[in-house]
Amino acid sequence: SPYLHSLLAWLATPLTDRRIDESGLPPLIFSACNWYNDWKAPTIMELATRYPDSQVIVVGGLGRLASQEAHEAFGEGYDMGNRLTALGLSPHRLTAIGCRECAAVDGSNCGCV
Repeated sequence: SPYLHSLLAWLATPLTDRRIDESGLPPLIFSACNWYNDWKAPTIMELATRYPDSQVIVVGGLGRLASQEAHEAFGEGYDMGNRLTALGLSPHRLTAIGCRECAAVDGSNCGCV
């Protein structure tokens, strides 16, 4: 797709040369999630409000410091997704990735994200 081609071209440029406004695409909002999701969520929502056409991707497994909420959601990414939708982010803009994507997970540990 043209979006994917433009995104890959943008990702291939050195970090110091990247300019969000040159691509004409809305910025992708990404967060690697962890035990301090509750501190990150307001900043992600601020960015999502500033860029209403942007997609939001949150990723995270179950690390040593994973919260109880993350264990219940089966991944820090899902926990962050739950937090963001509770704050008003449309689920249509959100992609959450966590331990459910890994077929090898036994339910107690996640080593793939």
